Amino acid sequence: MWTTFVTFMILTLIIDSIWVVGANKIHSSVIQGVQKSPLKVSLLPAFLFYLLVPLGYLFIIKKLATDTKSAFLYGMLLGLLMYGTFDLTNKAVFEDYPWAYTIADMTWGTFVIGLVSAITYKIT
Repeated sequence: MWTTFVTFMILTLIIDSIWVVGANKIHSSVIQGVQKSPLKVSLLPAFLFYLLVPLGYLFIIKKLATDTKSAFLYGMLLGLLMYGTFDLTNKAVFEDYPWAYTIADMTWGTFVIGLVSAITYKIT
């Protein structure tokens, strides 16, 4: 179980960094528009997020998946629920939180958690 947890966490960190780093200008612009101050990342909450995500895999996806494809689909569902909750809550409470960003981030989260779930299922 520990190996699976660590594998999922490391893969998520690596693959999610594509979106986090690659779209940094977009993230910075959105946050500047919403909070009227520059993006400043608090590392502890970010780290805690990456600790929670593998728990979703271990206690939901790993129990339901029967093959790599179903791991991908269940992972996509988990990603949609996680990122959807975050982004739609932000859209609901922050007037300037853009719909385009909401949809883009939800799409990325759906994909990345699905992909990492499939890879983790395949290699562990």
